[in-house]
Amino acid sequence: EVYLRAVETAWSDSDVVIAELSDLERAEAARNVSIGTQAERLQAQSLVRSDELFGELLKSVDLSQDLVILAGTTPPSSGNELMVFGMDGIGTAPDRAWAISGSTRREGYVALTDIASTVLSSLGVEVPNSANDTRIRSIGDPAPLTERLDSMISWSHRAVIRDEVFGLMSVIFIVILLAALVSTILCLSRLPRIAGVSRWLSLWVLAILSSVYLVALVPAAYASGVSLVFWILALAAALATAASFGVNVARSLPPILLVALLWAVLAIDIVTGAELQMNTMFGYSAIVAGRFAGMGNQAFSMFMISVLLLSAAWVTYRERAGSNSLDAVEDKPDSGVVSWSTLSAVIALSIVSIVIDGAPSLGSDVGGVLAFGPAAAIAVLMYRKIRVSLRLLVVIGLSSVGVLALFAGLDYTRPSSEQTHLGRFVKKLLDGDAGVIFQRKLQANINLLGAIWTWIIPIALAYLTYLMWRPNHTLTQLLATFPAARVFGVSGLTLGVLAMGVNDSGVSMPAMMLAIALATISYLAINLDLGGIDQSTEDDGIDDGDAMPTDTAKAALQ
Repeated sequence: EVYLRAVETAWSDSDVVIAELSDLERAEAARNVSIGTQAERLQAQSLVRSDELFGELLKSVDLSQDLVILAGTTPPSSGNELMVFGMDGIGTAPDRAWAISGSTRREGYVALTDIASTVLSSLGVEVPNSANDTRIRSIGDPAPLTERLDSMISWSHRAVIRDEVFGLMSVIFIVILLAALVSTILCLSRLPRIAGVSRWLSLWVLAILSSVYLVALVPAAYASGVSLVFWILALAAALATAASFGVNVARSLPPILLVALLWAVLAIDIVTGAELQMNTMFGYSAIVAGRFAGMGNQAFSMFMISVLLLSAAWVTYRERAGSNSLDAVEDKPDSGVVSWSTLSAVIALSIVSIVIDGAPSLGSDVGGVLAFGPAAAIAVLMYRKIRVSLRLLVVIGLSSVGVLALFAGLDYTRPSSEQTHLGRFVKKLLDGDAGVIFQRKLQANINLLGAIWTWIIPIALAYLTYLMWRPNHTLTQLLATFPAARVFGVSGLTLGVLAMGVNDSGVSMPAMMLAIALATISYLAINLDLGGIDQSTEDDGIDDGDAMPTDTAKAALQ
């Protein structure tokens, strides 16, 4: 009663009152010195008392003219998890609604930083320039309360499970990539009999990247951290095996199928609301709360390197004069300049991809536009054998900035509470506060230099050096036989360096791109170096045969 009177007194002469339900905090503190059953009982009792107290507090407000916000601001000591949020009163939907804010742009999710602008706007106070206007609003939902509560519990559970095994899954992915590379080295140098295993491992690496998103469609996968990892690896194994049957069409088709699948999964997901990005392994984490909508940085890395790789595959297929086979290689020299009819598909794919990534209502990715625009332009110029001069580089850079400015300008014209970070970046730029953003990105990149993804860089350098300097000079042969591979390499390197510089995920972005490139190169290197290998299977299920000299190996897709 003393507490209630204190709140009522404060409420009588104040526009804003903050009331803390401290029983929950005390129960949480007691958890550390109590046995299991006693801690659970204290927690349950505190919840009941807090609920009753909150009910009494509601009696002192008029929801027709007041706004009530209930928020959990601190996770329990047992570990990070999503906290509850509720809002009712003036300006909210009359019944059954989800909360959403300008910072999350996702129904059912708001951030702690959204509360300040929400309170100010409810009082008719203008949000200061130093704060983002990401006020919370409500969107009606006819689903009953119990169903929405179940959804929130599921979202929190998925977020906890995802974060619990993210580090483990990252290690597993890098280990599998390393196994694929080592297997390829052994296959090329001493053990051609394991070509089938080496190819499949490379396909498994590529398939994992699609699987981390597709597994979100399987509720059972999130039963536990171990279950999630198992489902990802099992689904990837199934996809790799299915793709391997593409060899019946062309020996080099399987990795291209998986890269195309990855692009399609990400494109469809972003266009339909990015549901597969939330709380997935290489998507974004609701607990970390760095992003809730649009194209995540790792997804961007996969998406755009796939565009460059698919473009190279398409150019190779189209420019093999008089051939309808993906595997065919002409004995005559390459014609050099790629036709505009062939490049029209490359340009179309690039434009569609940059719209998906950069449009405010879709990917809303600032750094992605700045990184991919120059990479795609350089690829087109190289395909046309046009010398890339300093003047052209300046034009390319300004054009990329222009595309970003178009997206950002369109977003900036919307109400401030509905803008994405593109529009808010324009506001910061106009207010002279953009330097803070650049400092944050720089610091984030520095902090990530010690991340496990950094190891992919030296691994890639060592592996590519081996392929270049081994007796058969496999990498040199690959580049000579398939000129589009050189274009892919230069444009991919441009993409990786720019992405690392303009985003805040640091080295993990070029590392992810390298993983895709290395897995594909490994598969094609085996086809090139062992082009005459017998495709029949022995009792052990592994491709058998003797290696042929590289100069007679005429089967591989660039």
